[in-house]
Amino acid sequence: MTPSRASGEPHLIEAGYDPAFIRTQVGHAYASTTGLYTSVSADFKQRSVRQMIARRLGQLEGPAHD
Repeated sequence: MTPSRASGEPHLIEAGYDPAFIRTQVGHAYASTTGLYTSVSADFKQRSVRQMIARRLGQLEGPAHD
């Protein structure tokens, strides 16, 4: 694998592409191999965590009761 081939993988992850799709596109047999090349930005990690927390809090609150 050449570095230029792997450089686009983090951008695809950040754009919302399915990791399984990316793995097949680059020809990796195992997700762990693709994981070596998909280091995303700190900003993306922070946004993802905030979104997950917001979704989880929304699930815990549930519907409002009168």
